[in-house]
Amino acid sequence: MPHPENSRDEAIRRLDERAAALEQRTTPTTHDYGSKAAGYGYRLIGVLIGGVFVGLGFGAGADVVFKTAPWGMITGVLVGFGVS
Repeated sequence: MPHPENSRDEAIRRLDERAAALEQRTTPTTHDYGSKAAGYGYRLIGVLIGGVFVGLGFGAGADVVFKTAPWGMITGVLVGFGVS
């Protein structure tokens, strides 16, 4: 007894749906680390530059107080860079 054409088409449709569901479950998701890495990079640059400017400010303040220009600023920049 031949099978009706509708049941064959229905079986193929169900098989396609199951294959698509299996593919969706087994396909690994790719994570976008680019924006996260860029954020970390910008933060690192900010910390390094900020440390230098804070050291420069403390060095300039020490130069004014102790009258040791330009050694306070030079030392402040180096210490600020080292700390950051």
